[in-house]
Order: sequence, then C-alpha cells, then structure tokens
Amino acid sequence: MGRRSDHSPAELKGLLLDRATAIIAADGVAALTARRLATQTGYSVGTVYNVFAHLDDLIVQVNARTLAHLHHHLTAAQPRAPDAPPDARLHALAAAYVAFTTRSRHLWNALFDHRPTREVALPPGYAAQIVALFALIEAPLTEILGPGHEAARARAARALWAGLHGLCSLSQTDKLALISPDSLDVLVASFLDDYLAGLRVRAATAPDPPTPAPPRRGSKSPQF
Repeated sequence: MGRRSDHSPAELKGLLLDRATAIIAADGVAALTARRLATQTGYSVGTVYNVFAHLDDLIVQVNARTLAHLHHHLTAAQPRAPDAPPDARLHALAAAYVAFTTRSRHLWNALFDHRPTREVALPPGYAAQIVALFALIEAPLTEILGPGHEAARARAARALWAGLHGLCSLSQTDKLALISPDSLDVLVASFLDDYLAGLRVRAATAPDPPTPAPPRRGSKSPQF
C-alpha cells in the first residue's frame, strides 16, 4: 500500500480518532489494532504510531471523546424548566445515562474495560471532564442537602453514580435478571428514590462528615 499524504497533521489525527472510535463502537476496544486502523484509513502502521505513541495513548484519547459526548448527552436531557425539582433532574440524568450505556455500549465499556499496559499521558482536560460530569449530579444535590454539606454532596454524587453504574453493568452482562425480576428502569428509579429519601433524613439529623484528605503527590492522574 502506498503512503498517503493528503491530510494535514491535525486532519490525520482526527481521521485516525474517528476510525478508532468507529471500530470500538462496532466491535469493542479489543478489536482495535494498529493494523486494522491503518487498513481502514489507507495509511501505514508506522504513520499510526507517528501520531499516537501507542494504542493506549489512542484509546485514552477516544475515551476523552466519549466523556465529552456523555456530558453533552446528559446536559441535553436535563429538564428545560429552570424550577424543575432536583429529584426530577436526577431521574432525567439517570435515564439519560442508562440510554447512553445502551446506545454506545462498547464506547462506554472502553472507559472501564481498558487497562493501559504503560504510563499514559492523559489528554488536556481529561480530569476536568470527569469533574464536570459529577458536577451535573452535584447541582441538584445542592438543593436537596442545602448549604454546609459540601463533602456530603460530593460523596453522594459519587455514590449515586457508582450505584447506577453497577446496575447498568449488571444489565449489560445479563446478570440483573439473576438478582431481581424487576427491569433496569424500575430498579434505577427505586435506587434513586430510596437513596434521596435517606439522604434528606441524614442531612437533617447529622453534620457533614470531614472532607477526605487529598491524594498524595505522585499518585496517578484519574481515569476510569
């Protein structure tokens, strides 16, 4: 195959990312290889590695795109009424998250299934994307908990996501039916309603626990 040279460096990177995203979306992260990517784009394997240090680098950058798409999807699903109750906003976020994990199953799984075999430099803004996603959950929790519960709000946002993520994972592996006759939607709604009810009681009767100490210097950058 002759070498192509009809794209600028920025266009070439975008092309490779587009095709890598399409491969993962169709067949999963394990299906992505440099040779398959080169074949589909008309460039050589060497060109792929000139643009990306290794496949781990490429996959992390695809994952950054997935986080951005997820944020856009969740934001678009929010109720348009500015005075929408916080519970309704959280239910809308949960429903949108479930829909995203179903529609973009392989891309969503790539965020959690891929384990880099070497140290990978995260794309600029990757950690900020994760913070922005949790901020969508924390905003309605602020109305539920009120002021003075900053640590509890952050903790609750992560606990809610972890519970929702677990339900989605069980559903995608067809294990949910083994533990409950209820559908994923019913279990998600029950989980949210019960958790928020308990959160309101706790906020009314207990002070906010101390904020955990920040990670020690030198720890790895956050990625799923």
